[in-house]
Amino acid sequence: MIPSTYCVSKRHKVLWATMNFLAERDRCGIRTKKWDRPVIKETVDRRKLILEHNAADVFADVFDRQRNAVLDVYPSKRRMSEALQETREALEQAYWKVYLDTASSYGPWAARHLDATMKAPDPFRDPMVNWLRGNAASRVADINKTTRDRLQVILAEATEEGDSLQETASRIDDLFLDEIIPNRSMVIARTEVGNAANFAAHEAAQATGVPMEKTWNTLGDPFVRDIHADADGQTVEINQDFTVGGEFLGWPGDISKGASAGNVINCRCFLTYDV
Repeated sequence: MIPSTYCVSKRHKVLWATMNFLAERDRCGIRTKKWDRPVIKETVDRRKLILEHNAADVFADVFDRQRNAVLDVYPSKRRMSEALQETREALEQAYWKVYLDTASSYGPWAARHLDATMKAPDPFRDPMVNWLRGNAASRVADINKTTRDRLQVILAEATEEGDSLQETASRIDDLFLDEIIPNRSMVIARTEVGNAANFAAHEAAQATGVPMEKTWNTLGDPFVRDIHADADGQTVEINQDFTVGGEFLGWPGDISKGASAGNVINCRCFLTYDV
């Protein structure tokens, strides 16, 4: 993926960082050439899109299991809630799979192009596992709570309109088939893949031990939210946080510092690095 015009001395490498971004600087007589920004964005979007669709399939499978479990015990509200809880482990396993699959794809990709030797072949994996141990359960609980809240709304609407048990069951079925399985699966996948990819690349960059800066980048299309458009091009030291919409994020999608849902859900931004 490195252009044929890429030319750099053996001693003075230039950092080609995450998401196929080539950043070259005039150092020690190195010939430099930058990629066009639209090409960078297209490459980023294409690679993430593949991972997002794979992740959406993983979450959709679990939501389909939830659908069957809920309908099997309907109309007992208590047992419906228990059915969601019983599938919690499957959802948590899906969450771990998506994060580790994303990290194993993005992490090595970023690490291959960082201008230093890693202390470990996959310096992003252990931090990712530690992060999942501390956050996966709560994230899954939030996902299940949203599903439970939507079910309660559906049941309340059915009661208000005097639906029969069969009609209410049909509402529940439609909720999963029309909203949760196709739409929420994709929203969750895009959000979590973005967080996992940027997290893995960030850990790989830090593991080099090389002083560098990181820059926040958007895809620059009409779907970019205003606060992220304002952050586009913001550059900070590798260990510093970005200020985005008045909140602090170490990378796009970072939820470790309490960023609001409006700052991370469906985020497609990415980082580039420069020595």
